[in-house]
Amino acid sequence: MRMHYRLSFVLTVSILVMACFDALAAEIVWTKTTGQYPVECTPVMGSFDGRPAIIAVNRGGEVMAWGLDGTDLGKEADGRVAQLPKGIWSSSPAVIPAEQGGGIVVCDTKGKVVALDGAFQPRWEYQLPGETSFSCAAPAVLQLPGRTDSAFVLSDQSGTVTCLDASGKSAWQTQLGTGEGDALVSVFSDEKDKALLASAGKIGRAHV
Repeated sequence: MRMHYRLSFVLTVSILVMACFDALAAEIVWTKTTGQYPVECTPVMGSFDGRPAIIAVNRGGEVMAWGLDGTDLGKEADGRVAQLPKGIWSSSPAVIPAEQGGGIVVCDTKGKVVALDGAFQPRWEYQLPGETSFSCAAPAVLQLPGRTDSAFVLSDQSGTVTCLDASGKSAWQTQLGTGEGDALVSVFSDEKDKALLASAGKIGRAHV
């Protein structure tokens, strides 16, 4: 079968199968089984063993790494490179930059945050004050003043926004005080400043 390799591609997930499409030709390039559980969040681009990798986390916490051509990079079934603790993992991971050692940071629906290093071994864990909303716990990546490594910001259903530094320690927390945090935290900046946008409360109030 003739394969097409391009820099542009689209990933879609259906039940336990992931398909990679050539974004220009709209052709299926490859499909992968997503372990024993469905993937309910968007895969991310990272690295594994020095190679560019598509990183996918399924609902049961299986972490899989595939090459851009669909090759299994992990030695376990379906390219699995790690197994997260028991929980419901429905949010996309944040990628730790390769120059900082690589790896991912990911959060489950109970508010457990787990970091894996570049070899996808456990790096640290942190428990948020509250649970998180389904598919809304992808960490936002932030650069702290005077630091060269990345920090990770999440909100939870207690209305708390937590910033974790690269070692997994809380750099700061703030209580929004208007109810549950039911949406992703976003980072935006202009030429002078950088800010976070977080929502909390059932009335749709946003905080900056």
